[in-house]
Amino acid sequence: MLLVLAPAAYFAWNARDMPQLDGFHDDGIYWVCAKSLAQGSGYRILSLPDQPYQTKYPPLYPLLLSVIWRVNPSFPDNLPLATLVSWLMLPLYLVLARRVFLDLGLGPAHALVLCVLLALNPYVVLYSVSLMSELMFSCLLLGCLWLARRAGEPGSPGWVAALAGAVAAAAYLTRNAALPLLVSGPLYYLLRKQYARAALFFGAMLPAVAGWNLWVRAHLPASRDFVTLYYTDYLGFHLANFTWRDLPLLLSKNLSGVLEGIGGLFLVFGGKLLLQIVGVVAILGTLRMVRRSGVSQYHLFAAGHVLLLLPWHLGLYDQYLRLVLPILPLLLAGLSSEFRRGAVQVHAWLKSAAWRRVLLACVLSGGLGFIGVVGTLSMFVTLYQFPGFSNRNRVLLANNRAAYRWIAENLPRDSTFLAAADPLLYLYTGRPACHFVVPPRLIYLDDQAKISELYRKVAEYGRARRLSYVFLNVGEEPGSGLGLFAGQGVVAPSPDFHLLHQTQTTRIYRIN
Repeated sequence: MLLVLAPAAYFAWNARDMPQLDGFHDDGIYWVCAKSLAQGSGYRILSLPDQPYQTKYPPLYPLLLSVIWRVNPSFPDNLPLATLVSWLMLPLYLVLARRVFLDLGLGPAHALVLCVLLALNPYVVLYSVSLMSELMFSCLLLGCLWLARRAGEPGSPGWVAALAGAVAAAAYLTRNAALPLLVSGPLYYLLRKQYARAALFFGAMLPAVAGWNLWVRAHLPASRDFVTLYYTDYLGFHLANFTWRDLPLLLSKNLSGVLEGIGGLFLVFGGKLLLQIVGVVAILGTLRMVRRSGVSQYHLFAAGHVLLLLPWHLGLYDQYLRLVLPILPLLLAGLSSEFRRGAVQVHAWLKSAAWRRVLLACVLSGGLGFIGVVGTLSMFVTLYQFPGFSNRNRVLLANNRAAYRWIAENLPRDSTFLAAADPLLYLYTGRPACHFVVPPRLIYLDDQAKISELYRKVAEYGRARRLSYVFLNVGEEPGSGLGLFAGQGVVAPSPDFHLLHQTQTTRIYRIN
């Protein structure tokens, strides 16, 4: 295990200055909220012009990050410490995953092999060096599942079930995605006729769920502006975009996306159809595990998690890969079980001893070859592509920082910006900003005409929100974020914008 952690450790060391910060956008928001907590400003999004309370993301992960701000309040010098704290969750994640694999009925050797595959998974490695809450949430989820299994054993004291519920509460205060545990936890015990344990688990988790939602209701911004909803209100933003009539659209798109996301967790490269086939096989393997060893709380949580994803929406910065990451260990166990089941069936079907040996050797070689190819590609991504990605981001950031310095030296402190990386602009300049929010319904409909029309009205968008300037990063990929401005010629030449400053990769415009 120490050996297979080496690629992730190498990448973490290479990217310890975190040049990819704000690449997910959520990571930048988390870091800004952590700064707000550390400096005593409350749980606020300091990077936004109105600095509203953070009522979208629960506070536990930013609270952890705020300790780093207290230890070293100098940005960006505190990023290496943040990288270390984030990466240390990876070994803990593997330890907890191994225990959950054993609880799912896998043998010690099987569990160890799956932990090795998790440690080499490029997406697990990527989140171990980012300021996203995925790994912390996954650790709390797996810890809750392991404790819940212990609490269900005969003779287990009741406080173990309460402790499992308390860990579930911590998971919910890290990400709202833990909400299915409020049902799946008690249901697991009810199916086993352990009513007292069900009540203890529910009673331990409920205060966190109720408390956070009451706090949210008391601190939601008065404004119901579309952009304010995006930053502060999950449900409000969803209802502002979709109605019940859009449910078939959401279900069809999300079902396809979830299957593709599941397959993408296992195959670094592959077409959509191949990824979806792998996703279906992983789900089938997971369901077969229920038939073989019974339903676990992980199965119940996974069912609730997917059921919540299907009618929900993805925004511009979201990925199905990230959303299904919490159930990766369960899916990995299911997929590996299907491989083993296939090998056993081939063995049973073959009549001739000679042909049996030949074909089993072919099947074994093919299986090992497939695992070898996937492992090699994963190592290639982790050891070559990820460091290259960091180096490119480092060069881009150096150019951006030159523009940030110009802003800090030449523009008033009360300047407000429209920017794709709004938290990053605030962290380097102290100037508040927000980004251009594309309605997710248009993304689901793939209505490029209306999206282009929105971008052509960007000056109107900025004026309506009292934004004075546009920070354009022309190094962005076309079609993402404000990169569409350059691609559609929205800002230059235009009477709505006046170019103030430019570097090799940035443009700063004043909105007229």
